[in-house]
Amino acid sequence: MATVDGLNQKFEIEKIEDTHGKVRAKVKDTSVKNAELGEEIMVRIPMSDLCNKVYDGSYTDLASTHKPEIDGFESWVETLKDFYQRDEQYPIEIGAKCKNCEYRIGLNDLSSNQKSGFVECWKSNLGWKEEQFKEPLLFELFNFRKSQQHLDNNEFYLKDLDLSKENPPLVNVLNPGEKPWSTKERQVLQIQAEKNGLGAEEFIHPSLKEELNSWQYPLHFIDFEGSRSAIPFVKNMGPYEQSLFQFSIHTAYEDGRIEHSHEWLHLEKGVNPNIDFARALKDAIGESNGSVLIWSQYENTGLKYIRNELDSVQGNKVPDKSELIAFLDTLLYDENQNPNPSRKMIDLLDVEKKYYYNTLTKGSNSIKAVLPAILNTSDFLKNKYSEPNYNSANYANKQWVVYNENGIVVDPYKLLGQSDEILHFEANSEGGISNGGQAMIEWAKVQFMSTTQEKVDRIRKELLRYCELDTLAMVMIWEGWKAELKIS
Repeated sequence: MATVDGLNQKFEIEKIEDTHGKVRAKVKDTSVKNAELGEEIMVRIPMSDLCNKVYDGSYTDLASTHKPEIDGFESWVETLKDFYQRDEQYPIEIGAKCKNCEYRIGLNDLSSNQKSGFVECWKSNLGWKEEQFKEPLLFELFNFRKSQQHLDNNEFYLKDLDLSKENPPLVNVLNPGEKPWSTKERQVLQIQAEKNGLGAEEFIHPSLKEELNSWQYPLHFIDFEGSRSAIPFVKNMGPYEQSLFQFSIHTAYEDGRIEHSHEWLHLEKGVNPNIDFARALKDAIGESNGSVLIWSQYENTGLKYIRNELDSVQGNKVPDKSELIAFLDTLLYDENQNPNPSRKMIDLLDVEKKYYYNTLTKGSNSIKAVLPAILNTSDFLKNKYSEPNYNSANYANKQWVVYNENGIVVDPYKLLGQSDEILHFEANSEGGISNGGQAMIEWAKVQFMSTTQEKVDRIRKELLRYCELDTLAMVMIWEGWKAELKIS
């Protein structure tokens, strides 16, 4: 726990160019005295035993199946050195772990002269050619936990899987009944769609109509951006504690109007934004009775953190503590402490899993996968967003449906920053901020670095545009569902 305010400001980061012309990040020398840092926030962990094993050669990786790693640290280092000098790939056994490989990049996503570590490993292990990676692998199956046993049986592709013995009867996609798809039924549906085509790219469970009709207008589509910094920004804050610094809200009204109704962004250095965040959110939707919609539980988790902060000793210093807690309790779901909030936030990710499947998502339920998929299958969305007619405080005459040379709708997140009105900067050399990780990094730059006002203004503009697209994406998906189900 930090015992001084502005601790992060005492470790400003600057970029320098070394003697080889490479740009590196460096902590700026500000001659900070220990007394200014307060009490230590780092935990000391004794490493002597492990270091001694490395020194005497007794350290081994017993979990490995490779002999150099089992034989000891020195043997392992010598082996790695030899592979590096020969410019050869170190032998890796493929398995279920490959699903989450950080080097798993599709061949279509590679730039010229780039290689995919995942593809290289599988080619060397299986003797595959590049064309064998074009069909969907079993890793694309939604929420699948049995990859290893199928890999052991040389079942590598989605089409290889036959789950009929371990699942309920095959899904009747034309008449699935009233209950939403279970995880197992959705898996079978995905396999059927891959094997048999089923005559469509998207499948909507008929009960989705009842779900959508149960929501109360005005609908508030909300998205948060936050950070968990290793060095706390303010006193009484611990390492990696949550800071919510931004939200965006799109509101849909019963008369058909849709507007980007609210946004909030906190860029002030060394100030905990959480309480002001809660106040701004309360001002935005606190008096409305409309349904609140999110994508995933990130927003619920973030508001829980602020709720706990208000309950702490520091929360007693907040003059409107009671009002803020009362507001948060209308939204927050907690199985034990608050199981029935009056305005429980509706998780569209959960709705999508239960009622919607699009083959173009390749088994992913991320909004970054669902949005381009539904844009490519919904005639309503194509017609509405093919014209440069989207306007807000952050966009002027924006066209969201743009086709590439193959007639495929381009992912809208790849359109961010592609305009003369936006000055490109470090977040993304091809455009603006396009994902939550970049948003967090750019916000942290304002907190940790000596940043010019010009750059702060650019970061502000890009953060606002990115967060707005996140809530617009939810609106588009909702509109696509409504159009398909013929809900006015």
